[in-house]
Amino acid sequence: RANIAIKKFGRLGVSEIITPQNICDDMVNLIPDDSYINAIKNGNKILDIAGKVGEFALAIYQKYISLGYNVQQIKNTIYTIPTSSITYEFTRMVYEVLGLNIDNIASEFNSYDLLNIKCPDGKIDYERISSILKQKKPFNKITINDNLIEKGDDEVKFDAIVGNPPYQATAQGTSSSDDPIYHLFMDLSYALSEKLHQIGIKKC
Repeated sequence: RANIAIKKFGRLGVSEIITPQNICDDMVNLIPDDSYINAIKNGNKILDIAGKVGEFALAIYQKYISLGYNVQQIKNTIYTIPTSSITYEFTRMVYEVLGLNIDNIASEFNSYDLLNIKCPDGKIDYERISSILKQKKPFNKITINDNLIEKGDDEVKFDAIVGNPPYQATAQGTSSSDDPIYHLFMDLSYALSEKLHQIGIKKC
């Protein structure tokens, strides 16, 4: 049912293009099986950083089923950040069909909102974003304005981050061309995996 629903959509907006299911499957299969298995063993999560209609959630779900897991074992492992309020509704529908926990879908912010969390110098504050997303609280209760406590051991950990993020943002001001932003989501994924040194991100 989820597959049929997803195949009915191709594009929801200028930057909200649905990733074909075979591409989602190929991307999900690039992640080593050990990452999926360890996520279950350690209570960690797999995150779709830019969900549209739950296509990556479905691919991750199917991957887990192929590894011998059942819905009860994985329902709290798959997390999604939708790209808009519209894609939230589609993603929620797919989660419900699959039996996944809808509380694991961000509802108080979207993928684009994360890029507006800035340091005083105007650069993206990847460290704060990471701390926001890793809070030990229901994902659908997290907001980008949460007051954060000092980082400790009690935080959510993401064993893998997948997705097909928006490629560009609409041009602002006098600019005549759209600005590329896909690389910012790649940087954010590294930040969530605590590999800041790989991309040279410095603290604010």
